[in-house]
Amino acid sequence: MNYTGIFKRQTTIILLSILLIAILLIGASMAMFTDTKKSETQTLTAGTLSATFTGNGAISSELTPMSDDEAAKVENNKFTFTLTNTGSLPMNYTITIYSDSVTDGEPLDAKYIKVQYDNEQVTYLSNLSSDNNSHYILKTGEITANDAKNHAETHTIRVWVSDKDADNQETGTDIIDKKIKLSIGLSGTVKEN
Repeated sequence: MNYTGIFKRQTTIILLSILLIAILLIGASMAMFTDTKKSETQTLTAGTLSATFTGNGAISSELTPMSDDEAAKVENNKFTFTLTNTGSLPMNYTITIYSDSVTDGEPLDAKYIKVQYDNEQVTYLSNLSSDNNSHYILKTGEITANDAKNHAETHTIRVWVSDKDADNQETGTDIIDKKIKLSIGLSGTVKEN
């Protein structure tokens, strides 16, 4: 009998089995700590960190191009939401805006879409920095822990189609038959001391 060949084959099988079990355990652990929900109220909970997002997470806007001054006067392009930390730990958060898939047409290019966050400076969606999932970052911040009452922050976003694109060219026929379907996202982590 060739004991060396049998030993090598059994060792290889054992090592591959251990590697497969390790990969499965890591994958299962990641799945247990990853949570994605789509609803009007989203709660992210880890230990004693709990943040609640209330408001309409979906955004659609008129496709009538308008100037910044005109956009500031209309109300149908304004979306308000509240972020509340009900946990006992402070939280670092990132608020993003991203394009959902458009099923009944072609999406409008981000260079035509303008946003204004909490009455701050107006900018084109395409000029915002984005993460690796094409989520445009609107705001990063910290929300303190729950004390005698819940700590809440209310934010407002305005979204509209600009009368000029990001290259300062008049918006022309490029927007005809295009759709906007955007969502607001929230991600957070426990603030480390």
